[in-house]
Formats: sequence, C-alpha cells, structure tokens
Amino acid sequence: MNKRDTLFYILITLFIITIVVTLLGVTNIVDIDEFYLKGLFSAFLIELAAVVFNLVKNGNLLAERVIENNPNKEKSLRIFANQSDANDHIKEVIKNSGTFQKATIIQYSSDQVKEVVYALLTANVQVDLFLHNPETAFNLLQKQKIDMQIRTYCSIYRNNDKVCNHLLKVYLYDDIGSVRAIKLDEDILMLGHYIYLGEDLYGHDKPVFVCESSNKETRSVFSEFGAYIEHLRKSANEINVCTYAVRDD
Repeated sequence: MNKRDTLFYILITLFIITIVVTLLGVTNIVDIDEFYLKGLFSAFLIELAAVVFNLVKNGNLLAERVIENNPNKEKSLRIFANQSDANDHIKEVIKNSGTFQKATIIQYSSDQVKEVVYALLTANVQVDLFLHNPETAFNLLQKQKIDMQIRTYCSIYRNNDKVCNHLLKVYLYDDIGSVRAIKLDEDILMLGHYIYLGEDLYGHDKPVFVCESSNKETRSVFSEFGAYIEHLRKSANEINVCTYAVRDD
C-alpha cells in the first residue's frame, strides 16, 4: 500500500468516525457538550462538501481508484471531454518528448489543431495533414473554414521553404469526414469523431481518447487506424498549400 492509499483510507476512517460520533451526539445517545457537538457537525459538513466537490471535479471516484491500482493503464489511455483539452495534452507531450519524427493528422478543416501543427513543425517533426476537400465539403461554412486554414498555413510558412515543402504535407480527401485524429510516430494516437446533425457538423466538443501503443488493449486501434490512413493516402491528393491558397486569386 503506497502513501496515497494510506492517506485515502485514513481520511475515510476519520470521515466515518465523525459521522458516527456526530449522529450519536445529535440523537443524545452520547452526551457531548454543545460546543464540541457544533464543531463535530461543522467538520461533518466540511468533509461532506469535500467529497461532493471531489466527485464533481474528478467524476467517478470508484473508477478513479481502479485506474490508480493500474498506473500503467492510467498513463497509456486517457479520455478527454473535448478536443481542446486533448490538444493541450498532445502539445504537452510534444513539448516534453522532443523525439517524435512524424505526425499524421486527420481533420475536417483543422481549425482546432493549428497550434498542434505549429508545435510539431517548431519541433522539426514531419506533419502529414489530411483535410477534407473544400470543393466537396459538407456545407459552405466548412468549405470556407478549410480554405481559410489552407491560407493560414501558407501565410505562416510561405517564407520558409523547408517547412512548406518538406515538413508540412497537406492532403485533401473526399471521403465522408467521420474521424479526427493525431498520431505521433507509432507511439501515441488521439482519436475522436464527427457527428452530422441536419445542416451542421460537430466534432470539437465531443469526447476524445488518447492511447499509447504500449497498451496491448489499444494496439488493435493503432492497426485499424493504420489501415484507414493507407486508404486515405491512395485516394487523397497532396497539395502545395501556398499554391492552392491562391488558386482563385
């Protein structure tokens, strides 16, 4: 039992003792001075509030305890409530690692991953970025967003031929956009999805999971993702962002 487990059970024991003694005092089964009884009742309320706060903040405590008992699983599989939180995690991984060689990214417009792309290029990582073809986009808004992102990449990197022509490669695909993902080498995979509702497309506010290939339970996910990437490479068209961005000018 580690120190954290010991502290956890000590706090639970104190919480139970506080509850029992307070209830005995309130029901007059045990004679407790009113001054001390008020203190016990206040302590009980504070402890109860702490438990509720922890539940709200961290979700299911029982599930958290299961993960703590398997620390390798906690490190190799994480779930995030939205793409923004997952992207922040990926940026931290890039910053702290510094050893990645290649990243493969699938997005509809890439509006939500510009900072991740920039972090990868700054770290001298080759980026293969798959965007949906704006000409076959789901709606006009998505077309405009994709065109805007392509122009953004061009404007940022137009003066750096190394980045434009070697590190950053952009592909346009025509498949129905259902997957959004970031894969770092063969080590880390962030995977999410898109939902079509009426005339709208949603994805950035949907849950995302990030897993590592070191977790044998997620290796099949890496395998399936690899097969999907090969499919996209065969059907997608590589573009030069700086040339494509001014195609209509």
